[in-house]
Amino acid sequence: MAALFDKAKGNALGTGKVMSPGSLQDEALLGTLARYRRSVASSYSPVGSDELSTVFASAGKGEVFMSEKLDGELWFLVIQDKEACFANSRGRVIHGKLPLLSEAQDASKAISSPMAIFAGELYAISANGKDRPRAADLAAVLAGGKSKAERLRFAVFDIVELRTDDEDLTSYAAKLEKLTQLFGKGEQLTVVPTEKTEGTGTIKDCYERLVVTGE
Repeated sequence: MAALFDKAKGNALGTGKVMSPGSLQDEALLGTLARYRRSVASSYSPVGSDELSTVFASAGKGEVFMSEKLDGELWFLVIQDKEACFANSRGRVIHGKLPLLSEAQDASKAISSPMAIFAGELYAISANGKDRPRAADLAAVLAGGKSKAERLRFAVFDIVELRTDDEDLTSYAAKLEKLTQLFGKGEQLTVVPTEKTEGTGTIKDCYERLVVTGE
């Protein structure tokens, strides 16, 4: 992991450290993260209830996976040779003995690939623990300091890179199964809650429950 960034640098974040943009030294890895953001994350677009039937007209005939959009930032869990850190496409890095990175270390025992990259939403629970997480909560935590780091969470939702000998991870169903296998028992590092639906009617029901009523 030392080749990816300078472990000695960064501002205190609980028992770990958070580093400034440009700290990721591996240009190939940085390029992978930037390409994912451009090719996948940049294609996300908001959808209102009146647009569901049009947007999902074809997809609704088969499997559709729905998950709640957490209000945080796109980051990546990077595991190299059993050692974990978080990085974003601007080269910012979080490393050290944070609880959610400890959970990643535990999960890495089941990963044989020398390099594994997982996309997810980095977010922070609210100060009172009751309100819906907001981007401002994450910004407050990443400002540094020791007292706020326990609020940090990471919800994995995609596999960017994972070399396996006998698994076909091309479909999202297969990816989700693998993610659940690796991170399904985590407490601070988790798999984003996802539901498989079939048909636009079921999609609308999920939309009403998750978005409108917030259940």
